[in-house]
Amino acid sequence: MLFRSGLMTFANGTMEPGFDLFAEISGLDQRIKRANLVITGEGKIDEQTYMGKGVGQVGQLCMTLGVPCISLAGMNRARSPKKPLFALIAAMEEIANLTDAQKRPRLYLRKLARRCASQVRESRLGLKFNR
Repeated sequence: MLFRSGLMTFANGTMEPGFDLFAEISGLDQRIKRANLVITGEGKIDEQTYMGKGVGQVGQLCMTLGVPCISLAGMNRARSPKKPLFALIAAMEEIANLTDAQKRPRLYLRKLARRCASQVRESRLGLKFNR
């Protein structure tokens, strides 16, 4: 902490959350505004996702901007949040066991993505694309 304080003073810098800096530099909000749907991914969706992990912050930004967000994950361990961030959380564990998924991630990620696309196509999620 002392090193960081000294460096910040020496460099006349400020501390900023990493996601905020990334979002600003990349123009993330403008990119999301132009999108009909955002798909993001995470190894495990859990309580930390809703407390500041990047994927959760992308979901929050999508919700704020009114753009649906789907998260593809290896595992879903999140309890029902008060404010859902994602239109859908699809977990690899729903279609494969951990050992198989780790041995053949490309195969199972494609299967998971196809499953999500089918649900979106069949409008099971209630997503509205009116842009």
